Amino acid sequence: MNFDGKTGTKHTSLRGPAQVISLGDFAETEAIEPNGYRHALFVVHCNISGARVLNGELQDTADFGEWTAIPGTSFSMSVANGDGVEATRAILVAHDSVQRYVRVYLTTIAGTSVAPTVSVMQFNPAVDLGQNAVNLTVN
Repeated sequence: MNFDGKTGTKHTSLRGPAQVISLGDFAETEAIEPNGYRHALFVVHCNISGARVLNGELQDTADFGEWTAIPGTSFSMSVANGDGVEATRAILVAHDSVQRYVRVYLTTIAGTSVAPTVSVMQFNPAVDLGQNAVNLTVN
């Protein structure tokens, strides 16, 4: 997508639906780095069966050493009861407000297991969005 000759995008799938997270387990996605892009939109999507709770956050690091949570990016996706409920969470971050590498960290804290997908679109808008992190819920 490049409508104005200035905006470029890059889409990356960080986690596929066949990767299940069992109760009490965690999953870390691959990391991305800016590579000339100014913003990244992370999208976590899962089809939840029964009562499940999935917590997550974005984390960053300068050198793959210690990962730290990015303020304002933690989220929870849950359903009290029901099969086939879909939930989506989108988190927008400005690359200049985080360290060099960014990933998504997920934990299942209730229910048996979930299989979320995680993808990210990096882009460099011609107009500054003026935001460091925005956390959106789509149900």
